[in-house]
Amino acid sequence: MINETPRRGVKVSSNIERYKVVTNWFRPRLQLVPVGICLLAPTLAAENNVYRDSGYWDTVSNWSRNMLPTVSQTALLKPHPEVSVNSVIAQQAGEVRLGKRTTHRAQLTIQGGGSLSADVFHLFSPKSRLQVSGGLLTRLPGNGDVTMGEGEFSVSGGTFRAQGTSPYDLLWLGTKTMTIQGGVVDMSGGQVKCTNSPVISIIGDAATITMDRLNVNSPSEAATFRFIFDQDGVSPIMTNQWMTLSHAKLEVDGSAYAGGPGTFELFKSSNLTHIGDAQVTGTFPGLQATFSKEGNSWLLNLTEVLEYPQAFLEIMPTYGQAPLAAQGSVDISGLFESDSVELSRSPWTSYRDLPETAFDESTLHDEADVAYTVIDHASSQSSEAGFRVGIGEGGQIYSIRTASGEEAIPPQNRGEGYKKMAPWIDEVFQLVQQNINKHYQSGEKYFIHQAGTYHYIDHMEQPFYSPVLMAGRIDSNTYVMANWVQQGHLDKTTGLTMHKSESIVYTKYRVVADGVLEVSHLAHNFGADRLDFFNIPWGGVRLSTYPEVMLGDKNADGSVTGEFFESMPGFTNAASTVGPLNTGGWLLYAADRNDNAEAMALVFGAKNFASHRGDVLRFGTAGGDASAPETEWRNYNVTEVIRYQNVDEGSSLFARYYYVFGTVAEVKQAIAQYDLEEKTTVEVVSSFSNGPLYAWRRSAAGGMPTLSGNAPVHLELRDRPVNAHYKPVFLIQYDGDYIPTYDPYKHTNNKPYQRNTEHIGLLGYADTRQYSEADLN
Repeated sequence: MINETPRRGVKVSSNIERYKVVTNWFRPRLQLVPVGICLLAPTLAAENNVYRDSGYWDTVSNWSRNMLPTVSQTALLKPHPEVSVNSVIAQQAGEVRLGKRTTHRAQLTIQGGGSLSADVFHLFSPKSRLQVSGGLLTRLPGNGDVTMGEGEFSVSGGTFRAQGTSPYDLLWLGTKTMTIQGGVVDMSGGQVKCTNSPVISIIGDAATITMDRLNVNSPSEAATFRFIFDQDGVSPIMTNQWMTLSHAKLEVDGSAYAGGPGTFELFKSSNLTHIGDAQVTGTFPGLQATFSKEGNSWLLNLTEVLEYPQAFLEIMPTYGQAPLAAQGSVDISGLFESDSVELSRSPWTSYRDLPETAFDESTLHDEADVAYTVIDHASSQSSEAGFRVGIGEGGQIYSIRTASGEEAIPPQNRGEGYKKMAPWIDEVFQLVQQNINKHYQSGEKYFIHQAGTYHYIDHMEQPFYSPVLMAGRIDSNTYVMANWVQQGHLDKTTGLTMHKSESIVYTKYRVVADGVLEVSHLAHNFGADRLDFFNIPWGGVRLSTYPEVMLGDKNADGSVTGEFFESMPGFTNAASTVGPLNTGGWLLYAADRNDNAEAMALVFGAKNFASHRGDVLRFGTAGGDASAPETEWRNYNVTEVIRYQNVDEGSSLFARYYYVFGTVAEVKQAIAQYDLEEKTTVEVVSSFSNGPLYAWRRSAAGGMPTLSGNAPVHLELRDRPVNAHYKPVFLIQYDGDYIPTYDPYKHTNNKPYQRNTEHIGLLGYADTRQYSEADLN
C-alpha cells in the first residue's frame, strides 16, 4: 500500500441549480470564478441543450440550440428519447442528464465506434438508462461525481473510462443501479467511492473491471456488490492499489453456473482490508460455496457436495411430538449456507464487559471453529421467551443467548497447563453414549460424545467436532443434522482412538411454540458394541446467569408446580440425585427466586425410566470459587439425565425432550399448556419401513456420485436403516478420490482428527446381503 490516507475531497452537490454553478470547478482548462460572483452572474451557468427526438447524437437538427453540445452545456435528454452515439467523431458535453422528471424514460446508448465524454452523467429519472455496448464513454479526468441519480447504468461492451489524476481524486459512483456484463470499466488513478447506496451487479466473466482504491468504509458510502455467475464464472474487481470494504454488502448468485469445483477471485488488490456482509443468494448446483480472504484477495471457493432429497433428513419418528403453536418469528441460518452464521462472540469474553470479568476465552478457543447453525426466536407473547441457540458442528448446543442477551452455556476455559482441553466439547448440551462393560473393564474410557473429541493439545492442532454427514432445514421452524459422532477420549501417549465409535446421531431442532424448543435424537448403532448407557442430555448452565434451580412437580390436576432449592447442591450429592419418576419431569434454572425472573427449563420427562436399573437425574454445582470473575472458575450447574437402554447393532435409540424459555411463571405455564412432559419419549427402534430406493450414479471410480444424470447406476441405497441387515455407506474423500465405504475410519490411521480423509456425507443405507465392502467401489 502506498503511503496515502483515504480522504474525502470536495464533492459536487447533486442539487441541480448549485451543480450548474460548480460543475466545472475542477477543470484547469476553465477560468475559475468565485462562487459568490457566479451566483450573481447566471450567464456563467451551464446552459441546457435539449435533445428533442429519438435518433443519433450527432444529428444537429435534433438539438434545441441547433448545434452539438459543448463542454459548457448540459446535454439534456427529455422526455422519452432513445439516443445513440456511434459516430467515430468524439462527442462531448459538460453534463449529460437523462430526464428532468421522474416519469421521463430517456435512454442513451454508446455503441459501435462511438465516443462521448462529459464531466458527469446524471440519470435523473428512475426510468432513465445509460448503456455502453461498444465504443468509448469517458468521464473527464479529475475529482467529483462520475455518475449520479436514480437510473440504471450498464456496460456490456466497449469501454467506460473514469480516471483520477491523483490518488486523492474521489470518483463517486452514485447511480442507483450499475450493471457490468462485458467490456472494460477503467476507474483508475483516483479513489473510487459510492453514494446513494448503489447496487453494482457484475454478470458473467466477460468484463475487465479496475477500481483503484475502492473505498467503502462508512454507512453513508455503503454499496451492494452482486456477483452473478454465468455458466463459466464471474469477473473480479481488480486494482494494484488498496481496497477497504467494511460497508460493502457482497451477494453471490451461482444459479446459472455450470462448471465444477474451483476458486474465483471477487476482489483483488495490493492491500485488502475489511469485508462487510457476504452471502450466497443463489446456490451453486451440486456445490458448496464458502468465502475466504487469501493474501489481498477475497475469494469464493466452490467444493463438491452431495445433494440429498429432503427425505434423507425426515427419517425420525414424528408421532407424539408437540403440534406447532409458535406465533413469533424463527430465523435459522447456517454455515452450510456459505458462512452466513453471525457469531455471538461476546459471551466468550464477558457479556457484562466489566474490567474484572474481561478474561478473553478466545485466546484459547475460537467460536468460529464450532459454530454451524443459529436458531433465533423472537416470541410474540413475551419479551422474556425469546432465545438465540447456537448449534455446533457436532450438533451440540454450544451457546444459548437469553432474551436479555446473557449467555447460559458455561465458560469453556480450563486454564493454562491442561493437556486435555474441552472447547465446546464437554460443557454443552449434547447426547452421550457408552458401552458400560468396555468403559469399566478395559481401563480405557468409553464415552461417545455427540460434540466430538476432547482437544488433546499434544496431538491435535484444533478441536475435532463430530463430522457433519448432512444438514438442512425441513421447514421454517425445523433444522436437522446427522453426524458421525466421536469417542471423546484418546490414548494420551499415542493419540490413538481407543474405542471405535460406530454411531450416527440425527438431531432435530424444532421451535414448536413461543419460547419452546423441541429436541429429538435418533442415535443409530451400526457397530458390534452394545450401547447401554445414555445421557439424554448431558449439559448444564452458567451459574452466574442462572444461580437458582427448581425441580419440577406435577399435581394430580395436571398443573405444574415446584420449589426452589434453598442452596445450590453439589453435583452427585444425594440431594441432587433423584429418581425422575418422583418428579414432574422438568428442571428449571432461574436468575432469581420469583415468578418474574428470567428462566429456562429442561423438560426431560418422567416416563420410560427404568428405576430398577438406576435411571436418575443428577444436577448441581461443579464447584469452584464463585467470587472469581465469571469465566475464571467452574461456573457450571451440571445436568445429567441418565437413561439405560440396550441398543444393539442395527438398532437405534429415539429420544425427545424440550427446552422452555421465559419468566419463571411463563415457563411453568408453557410446560402445562403444551403438556410437554407427556410428549417426551425414550425408546429403542429396531426397524423402519423400507422407504424408497435411491440410485447413485458416477461416471468413473473415484468420481463424485450423483442422484441424476446419464452415468451408470453405481449403488441402490435406502435413506434409512431398514433393519439389522442394512449398514450406512459413508462417502469419504482420500487422495483426490471419492470413496464409498462402510468404514468411516478408512484411511484415518485410527486418528480421524488428523483429517487425512474428508467425510463428505452419507450416501444412504445398503443391504449387506447385496453389497460387500468391495462392491461399494
